[in-house]
Amino acid sequence: MTIKTKRIYEPAESADGFRLLIMRLWPRGVRKDCVDAWERGLAPTRGLLADFNASTIDWPAYARRFLHEMATRDDSIAAVTALRERTAHETITLLCGCEDPARCHRTLVQGLIAGGASGPLGPEASALSRGAHQRSGALPSRRRT
Repeated sequence: MTIKTKRIYEPAESADGFRLLIMRLWPRGVRKDCVDAWERGLAPTRGLLADFNASTIDWPAYARRFLHEMATRDDSIAAVTALRERTAHETITLLCGCEDPARCHRTLVQGLIAGGASGPLGPEASALSRGAHQRSGALPSRRRT
């Protein structure tokens, strides 16, 4: 199981495997053929991102709120579930525009996918989402040619 993270502005490499964009809005200047799929369900809500960018909340608060969002949104749960299945046979690279991976949701999503079976989104999110139900879902499998 390999789950990598990378800035969308970094060049694609064959070792990237399935390149998944996890931003709410399409990044400026990036061609559509630079990614295999786009999953908005793994991006923070506009409100959460606005609070973080305006320094209204710090990184620990952002991370807690983001994990709560992921654990309570059906589209997010379905996407994480599908990616966990996909990592059994394919490398996945999560793509975002943030410069600092230590303060980017792509690193949090990477942890959720790798997190295991303690609830639909792993132990951290499960503690936040009592009552969230796992739903199955699949991501598109478009490949670059």
